[in-house]
Amino acid sequence: MIPVMRTALLNDSTTTALISTRIFPYSRMSSGKENLPALLWDIEGDELMPTFTRDSLKKSTVSMMAISQSVAVSESVVDAVANVLDGFTGTGVTSCRLVATETGEIEPFDGGDDYYYTQTLTLEVWHTT
Repeated sequence: MIPVMRTALLNDSTTTALISTRIFPYSRMSSGKENLPALLWDIEGDELMPTFTRDSLKKSTVSMMAISQSVAVSESVVDAVANVLDGFTGTGVTSCRLVATETGEIEPFDGGDDYYYTQTLTLEVWHTT
């Protein structure tokens, strides 16, 4: 599921103009301003859904956090990601919809004094197992 969604984002010129290929699992983000802006993803929930066919479906809650040194850039990244993924279908992904957005900030993770700004999308993704 995530590789298909990542490929869709990398194939979108607006998204890559903003973050290049900096799409990482939340736990693997490299520190440092040179790696920003970036998009971090995390699977927050995974639920096997009953179906009437033999193919099983999962409903996953996926968060995608844009992080940058400015609010405007984080918002631009999230807008680009939402344009690609809200309503997305692809190999193994039967439905993807935006359910929430949230704005935040985090303290410096590189020992500096600058705060970083985040914008987080929460997506509900139905996909095959």
